[in-house]
Amino acid sequence: MKNAIITVLLMVFIPAFASAECPKKSEKQLRIYKMKAIEKLVGYEFLEAKKFLDKASPFLKGCETSEQGLAVQQLIGITVFSLKKYPEAKAAFRKLFKLDLDNKLNEKLVTPKLKAFYEGIRQQYKNELKQKADTKAKIKKLENATGMPPEPKENPKVPLEHTPRENGLRGRKFTVFCRVQDEMKVAKVQLFVKDGNAYNPIDMKKIGIRRYIHTLSGKKTSSSELSYYIMAFNKDNKPVAASGNSANSHTVTLRLPEEKDSVEKGKDKKETVIKESVDEKKDKKDKKVKQVDTEEEEKIKEIIDEPDEIKKARDKAKRVPWDSGPAPLLFLSVSGGYGAGLVGDRSEALKTELNSGFAPAKTMQIEAGYMYSRLSAFTLLVQMGFNSVDNDILETQSNSQDFFFTDSMRNDYRIFVRYRSMLVPQKVSMFSWRPFWGVGMGGGRLRHEVPAEKENNNTITEKKDTHFSSGTMLNAFGGAMLCLTNNCSFSLQAEVDYTATISVENSNYAHFDFLFGLNFIF
Repeated sequence: MKNAIITVLLMVFIPAFASAECPKKSEKQLRIYKMKAIEKLVGYEFLEAKKFLDKASPFLKGCETSEQGLAVQQLIGITVFSLKKYPEAKAAFRKLFKLDLDNKLNEKLVTPKLKAFYEGIRQQYKNELKQKADTKAKIKKLENATGMPPEPKENPKVPLEHTPRENGLRGRKFTVFCRVQDEMKVAKVQLFVKDGNAYNPIDMKKIGIRRYIHTLSGKKTSSSELSYYIMAFNKDNKPVAASGNSANSHTVTLRLPEEKDSVEKGKDKKETVIKESVDEKKDKKDKKVKQVDTEEEEKIKEIIDEPDEIKKARDKAKRVPWDSGPAPLLFLSVSGGYGAGLVGDRSEALKTELNSGFAPAKTMQIEAGYMYSRLSAFTLLVQMGFNSVDNDILETQSNSQDFFFTDSMRNDYRIFVRYRSMLVPQKVSMFSWRPFWGVGMGGGRLRHEVPAEKENNNTITEKKDTHFSSGTMLNAFGGAMLCLTNNCSFSLQAEVDYTATISVENSNYAHFDFLFGLNFIF
């Protein structure tokens, strides 16, 4: 009767306490802010949505796993993702998946890019959980194989915690393990094993949270005693903790396996009893020991090596993505190089008739603009041409818009408005390369260096002249950047430009520039 009353009381009060975990007032406020945030997100008013979600955050305490709490947590991730704050979005979604791994995106807000990001974070978190479970299982196998107890969760009370074993078996595997306090901040732990009159250091593997382990082979336990001590070192290779030392080491008695002893392996105990003759048993013993050693060695090697692989994967996951951090706003490029263009008709100053062909030119340019996104920019490009000419022909050219840096050089300029598209950086060794392309339109003057003839006193001499064209210009370009930083904010650039000049009198339909320079993205 008493048990029946207790059962009824539990059925009544447990649901009441469960529902009380999230106060009704908080649940109501979360629902209100959720609906307002969704309305703003649908209208692409991301900053307004964030304001409502900031107001909802205080009500999440105690309601994290409720329906409204999970919905608000998801909206926080969606909002910061929409604001292109990807690291914050990743953190918000990871927090959500810790509460509900199977959480589904709000159908009103799904976009292909958001869904891919969301599912990518979910899969990454699942992989981490699987890795942790696999590692835990392998550590459990290692504990069973070596007789180690499970690792305690709490921090050791002493700098280096180690309990030496009282005895072991000669010629068999012998496992030594210890735990080190967090405060020691050790970089490595070494086991010093006595070999003759000296102690040889052996690096111990970190298995678990604070535990270090090393399994000695049968060769190391072939004598009647095993002497050792353990030392922990910091990143400066200075000892910070120890268990024993060379003057006062741990000594373990090693007995022959044929003695009738209980040998612990995990929680199981096996007895070896002398039943055959000494010679027959010795042969069997050697064969059996070799087989056991091989099996244990493979098993322990597999388990011990696993954390290193996990560490490599973790280090790889910690690498900062190229698109992390604030979105860039400004683009700046400075470059220069050589060009060539198709010329014909007559030279500019001496009016010498020209054969159709390509003529050289030199160009410098500066380009600056606004980063529309991480992958595109709208820019203003100013190009300046440099063309060598002979001094004695300059007076025949009279144009108020032309200017000269020196007496033997004619300069011209062109201005373009351009759209630039840049691809995601592709990793190559320690650097990344980033292809780009774009189009533009503008106007200005374009000259190429050409040979011309000048007649003076019935004598014809060859002079350096120019071919001139001006008008509306169409531009297309492409190339690649060699990124010198992780997010490609500073890079070397190689670019090929095509420009066509369209005018009534002096068109030029094919001009190419081959440029090298520097890029800056802020």
